[in-house]
Amino acid sequence: MHMSRSRGERRPRKGFALLEAMIALTILAGAVLSAGRYFTQLARGVSDERTRSQALHLVGERFEQVRTAPTYGKIDTLYVGMETNIVGYPGFSRKTEVTRVGGTPSDSVDYKVITVTVTTPAIPKSVKVIKSTVVGDW
Repeated sequence: MHMSRSRGERRPRKGFALLEAMIALTILAGAVLSAGRYFTQLARGVSDERTRSQALHLVGERFEQVRTAPTYGKIDTLYVGMETNIVGYPGFSRKTEVTRVGGTPSDSVDYKVITVTVTTPAIPKSVKVIKSTVVGDW
């Protein structure tokens, strides 16, 4: 038996209406833009950390050079100063400072504080990596 529809009865809908499709596309576009912003910030953060890691490597390299200096007395003359052309690290600069504590015949201590500062324009907001270590003539 076949039932006929009355005049006011609506047929079941098939598919999306234009308005629904536009709303879905707007939501999808917002999600894609948010994801794009997130991945851009993530990539920038990874790049910044890579740069900081390189700066820390340069600091550690200098500390190792100081620790293996030919003599304790030559540390000041061999490593103090500013380097601007570091092979393999374009744009980086490294400054090494040495402060001697004690060392006179009347002092009970004799050690040097080595401070290394590495900078590069690639580090955001001109952040400096500054580390110090102590070396003694044992």
